[in-house]
Amino acid sequence: MLLAAATLPLLGCGIRFESDAPGFLPTPSPDPAGPPILAERDRVARILETLPEAPGVATQVRSVHTAQLRALDATLGALDPPLSPSAPARAGGKTPAAPGGGDALVAVADLEADGLDEAGLAALDGIVPRAAAIVVASHAQRAVLLELLAAAGTAVAPAARTPWHAASPAIARALVDDLRATAYGVEVAAAHLPPGPRGTVLAGLGVLRDAESRLGALVPDLPPRPLGYRLPRPVTNPREAVLLATGVLDRFVAATLAAAPTTADARRTTRPATQDEPGDDTRADVASPAATAGSDGSGDAGATTTDATTPPGDDAATLVRLVRIAELTRVRCGGPLRPLPGLRPPATPSPTASPPPRT
Repeated sequence: MLLAAATLPLLGCGIRFESDAPGFLPTPSPDPAGPPILAERDRVARILETLPEAPGVATQVRSVHTAQLRALDATLGALDPPLSPSAPARAGGKTPAAPGGGDALVAVADLEADGLDEAGLAALDGIVPRAAAIVVASHAQRAVLLELLAAAGTAVAPAARTPWHAASPAIARALVDDLRATAYGVEVAAAHLPPGPRGTVLAGLGVLRDAESRLGALVPDLPPRPLGYRLPRPVTNPREAVLLATGVLDRFVAATLAAAPTTADARRTTRPATQDEPGDDTRADVASPAATAGSDGSGDAGATTTDATTPPGDDAATLVRLVRIAELTRVRCGGPLRPLPGLRPPATPSPTASPPPRT
């Protein structure tokens, strides 16, 4: 009787309870950072599926990509709402070709190159700032590994030559300042190395100086390069020289990747500064310092972007390019091959470390 009495007023008001009535809680909107991260995650997953179980460079590439995949998965899980790697809305990409003749690394190199052409790099300028850090880092990681696969004898197309761009003069100035300090450390390190390793380091220094010059052209009233910088460590022998060179290059890579969200945000409010003479740092970045002849600078043809106020550019591509130059130089200077900053697993404290003092 009580249920019937409560139902009658509701019927009189025209309220009906139906099984297909919409829910009272709204469905959360998808995070716009999700699709570009998911697309990059799928690229890395396809590479891991294609990598052969073989010693040598394949083992090194697998180790780096495994950490890279975990970092991308963790970022997807931290979105609001979280996005599963098995969710739909994946962007298109190359399907791994079945390796033939035992040359599986050729198929791996083809997958590494996916999205690293001019149009693919220019499209990075359209992603939201929240996705920029890890997506740019992941593209740069694949660009580095692509070069190392080429050095191992895998036939791949040269990396894209894109113009030097910066989303604002302030970003260009920060990159130039970091480049100058890094190049100074590399130069000091080279002076303490024997002739063979010194040539490799000086080749990398030449590429860094060329990048500094081209980015410096984007900065109004750029002051002259300082005569010196404070070094992070003393250098008196070849071992310390290698530690100095690899250390300053690693810090430069981290600082450059940290500029990705700022670059993505600046593109939404400012028109990018450009320097349309890209130079030639492709392929053997630290093997031919004199190879600085320019290309036609048409690196953004066919690109698309979600930003309607700023035309497609190569701001993110410049970050990828700088990271590729510095990381390859670091490895060739004697640094270990490892995931880039932002893609590394979190550091775990040593079990033998002493506890902090009590206060």
